[in-house]
Parts: sequence; structure tokens; C-alpha cells
Amino acid sequence: MKKVLLIGTISYCLMSSPVFAQEIDAEYNNKIKEYTTDSRFLPASVMNVVDHPTIPSPLKHFGEIIGSPGVMHNTSKIYEYYQLLAEKSPHLQIKQVETTEEGRPIYVVIIGNDDSMEKLDIYKNHLNRLADPRITTPSEAETILESAKPVYYLNGGMHSTEMGSPEMLMELAYRLVTSEEKTIKQIRDNVIVLINPVSEPDGRDKLVDWYYRYSKTRTEWDDGYPRSAPYWGKYVFHDNNRDGLQVSQAITKGIFSIFYEWHPTVMLDLHESVPLLYISTGTGPYNEQIDPVTIGEWQVMANHDITTLAAQGMPVHLPGLFMTLVARIWDLGGKQPQFQRAIL
Repeated sequence: MKKVLLIGTISYCLMSSPVFAQEIDAEYNNKIKEYTTDSRFLPASVMNVVDHPTIPSPLKHFGEIIGSPGVMHNTSKIYEYYQLLAEKSPHLQIKQVETTEEGRPIYVVIIGNDDSMEKLDIYKNHLNRLADPRITTPSEAETILESAKPVYYLNGGMHSTEMGSPEMLMELAYRLVTSEEKTIKQIRDNVIVLINPVSEPDGRDKLVDWYYRYSKTRTEWDDGYPRSAPYWGKYVFHDNNRDGLQVSQAITKGIFSIFYEWHPTVMLDLHESVPLLYISTGTGPYNEQIDPVTIGEWQVMANHDITTLAAQGMPVHLPGLFMTLVARIWDLGGKQPQFQRAIL
């Protein structure tokens, strides 16, 4: 399938140097430069946000760009923005897939071109059949591959103290539905992008509230300052991503719901480690049940990401089993958790 080459090219496209015919939002781009502490962390792929005439950017909607110092958004504001994008753009839909233990919704956002959005059930069925050799013969699979589209699933906000992904995914969604730049359009035309904006909404809202009440306003450490972040979910703290066997938590049920409905070709869960963006080298160790073809694809994608970003001048290091990339961060004087503008 020609489109299978696009499994990794959502990363390639967003890393490529853009050439825009549309009007660029000068204020947005100037703010990106202002809030970035080192020009090496500004590859061309994070610049040139479009100034769309009818679809509001995060700057127009919130009054500040994504990554503004001292600004974090709770889930109601995040979901409100995606719902606005869905109203303004035919290329984006949002639907609820689960409800948390504390009653907050978990959503999936779907992005694609007109063809994709009009035939979502058809493309879902393609991947459903390709995922199950019990119902699809090799010859049938070859036929399906000629018309199937890969699905790229981005999962944000699993660990609530890793606060960057729910922020940057809003900007990514805006870029994907507004830009007519060649590589962005290639993604929209050939890939169906899924975004889980905040996979742990209960924890996200607790952390945002904690940040505004304590972390953002503090001037010094004192006995009254809660030194650790609040308990994330109703029942589970950091290890909420160890719930894959029990499937006891809403966060897991929401992710499983998306997975079994779409059978995504690629799933990318967005974690953070202060200033470092980790990209697996594909060296393992891996579960012995994982197909060697899959492991090989991980390594190809990781090597491609590192090579492309290094070509744009990003500082790259190779410690241990990981390639780590110093991504764009904001130095906020210790008053806000640092996070990356993800370069996917």
C-alpha cells in the first residue's frame, strides 16, 4: 500500500521545512520566538502558524499562544476549544468515548480531509479487517491495502504532572485543520489523525488547580506549601498506565475504546521528562510476543525522527538505551512545570 509509507511521515511532514502560501500569524510566531530560550530549539517545523480567517487559533481563542508562561488550561477549556474547531472546520470531529470516575468526559478528536471524514466507517472497517487474520485472507488484505488509510493516534495527558501534551495538542490540531502547506496537507489527505486530548481528565484538573493555587503564586518554600502534586485519579496515581491487564480505570477503558474502534496503525503516548523528548532507538528489550516487523518499524521511525531533527540543527544526545532530543521548552523561573512543544 502506497499509504503505508505515511505511517512514519506524520513525523516527517511536521519536521520538514515549510513553505507557506497562506498568511502567517506574525504575532503568534513572534511569541514562539520570545518564549523559546535558545534558537537551536526552533526548527522550521514549529514556526509559521497560519492566521486563518474563519478558524480561531489558540491565540485568538484564549488570548495567548500555547506555551505562554504561567498559563495552563483545565479540561473544560481544552474541550471547549476542540468543540469550537469542530464547529468551524469540516476536517475535525470530537466525540465522547468514556466518563471518568469523577464524572468528567474523555474525548477522541478525529482529523482528516473531506474524503476521510465522509467515509470514517469505511476506513475503520478496513483497519478492523486488516487487524484480524481470522476474518481476512492474505489476498483480501492486499486488496484492502490499496484503499485503506493509516490511523495515527496521539494520546495526551496520561500522567497529570506531565502537563505539556494537553496544551500542545490544541495547537497541533489547529495546524492540521488550517494549514495548506504541502506536507501538512499530505497528512490530512492520507492519514486519519486521532487525538485523545486528556486521557486522565480528573488528574489534569487537579493539577491545573494545584498549579494556580500554589505553584504559580508561590514566592518561596514554606511549611504551608504542598510540596507534591495532588493525587491524580480517584483511585490511581502515577501507575495509571499499568492498568492494561485489569482495565479497571476509566482512563484505560477510554484508550481501549479508541483502540478497538479504530485499530490505529500507530499509537503515540506523549510522556515528558522535563527538557528531554525521548525517542526509542528500537533496541528493546521487547515482549517476545511482539512481531519482529513491528520492532523493525519502531527503529526505522526513531532513526528517521532523530535524523530529520538533527538535520534542522536540534541538539541530540545518545545516552543508554534512548536517543534523547532537547526539545523546545520554556524557562519560567521555576514557577511552571517545563514542557515541550512536541515536534511529531
